[in-house]
Amino acid sequence: MDILLHICCAACAIGPCEQLTGQGHDVTGCFTNPNIHPFIEFRRRKKALKVWQERVPIAVVYEEEYGLKAYLDSVRWSGADAAVRCGDCYRLRLERTAREAGRLGFAAFSTTLLASEEQDHALVKRVGEEVAGRAGVEFFYADWRAMAPENHRRAKEMGLYLQNYCGCVFSEWERFRNTTRHAYRGSGPAPCGSAPPCGSAPRWRCCWPWPVRRPSCCPAAAMPDGRPQWPSRRRPTP
Repeated sequence: MDILLHICCAACAIGPCEQLTGQGHDVTGCFTNPNIHPFIEFRRRKKALKVWQERVPIAVVYEEEYGLKAYLDSVRWSGADAAVRCGDCYRLRLERTAREAGRLGFAAFSTTLLASEEQDHALVKRVGEEVAGRAGVEFFYADWRAMAPENHRRAKEMGLYLQNYCGCVFSEWERFRNTTRHAYRGSGPAPCGSAPPCGSAPRWRCCWPWPVRRPSCCPAAAMPDGRPQWPSRRRPTP
């Protein structure tokens, strides 16, 4: 059977592609993921898939453009709970895959979302079957969740990028909201008269990149020999 496989990320595609080809199916990948945020994350995941594709004999249809606007237009994100939002997201991606499958003459379509332990598996299946009924293309269902640990181990072994959240801005917030990653409370303003973090600065520039005015009562920091010390324009080390 010719199957167009929606691929959410390279890691999730490893096991399903091998199993399907081992069963005699002709598999082509389809990267259409307008949910991925931010833009650089979208590039990372697309790049990881292309790097993996260089190692395996599988063709992939890529939606190269960043689809944030389509995602925001299609997903009920204002006031909607996660199940509604995720259902809309699955529907958006699987509808695009199903349309492409019909256009290119594939007998069926499927998705690597079925290989993720983090997704709502039953909802993915239900949306896939719903989309298939409208598109007139069969939805190939399989439960690949047991492959997840091995998929990630092999992806790490191959040096492929492994994301740590589903993709959308809401999943990123949900993933990190209860962590302290990049959280910094600071200790408040420095005492008047102390040198700025980068040594010193002109009156209108205390520390890159923010244009903060230095109080007139704060003397410029000095080098050991007494000469004024002006900051470099280079970005300071975090």
